[in-house]
Amino acid sequence: MTSCQCRALADRAAIQDVMARYAHGVDTAQYELVGGCFVADGQLVVPNGPPLRGPDGIATTLRTAGLKRRACGGQIFQRHSLSLSRISVDGDTATAETYFHVMTELGLDHSGRYVDQLVRAGEQWLFREREVFVEYIVAASRFLSPQLAAVAVVDTGRT
Repeated sequence: MTSCQCRALADRAAIQDVMARYAHGVDTAQYELVGGCFVADGQLVVPNGPPLRGPDGIATTLRTAGLKRRACGGQIFQRHSLSLSRISVDGDTATAETYFHVMTELGLDHSGRYVDQLVRAGEQWLFREREVFVEYIVAASRFLSPQLAAVAVVDTGRT
């Protein structure tokens, strides 16, 4: 294996690591961990909403949203499953598109794609921009909002 091939594999593993850290942070309400996945001027773009900017801004906004969902009562459980990633590295920048599925106490709750722009930061990679595309959501989801209903297939459970 050449040094270029080793570097390509290491880059890919580091990109998949930042994707996993993000998912783990969101699932376990460790929002500083999520914010730490972004460069200082990075942004998280959510469906039909204003971009969340910078590690602190991202962490604060996600924490506030998490507290609002928790205030609705009930047990809070969610787990992201990431699948099929298409990653393209070009020097110290990369792009990626990854499918995700989120399980909650309801079962499959919502799914979609992450479209990422990443930059090398030492030995790790961080998001410059992560855009979230929710493409499917169940009507009973605690995540359902008018913004998501406008862009996703809403599964009402009726056949």
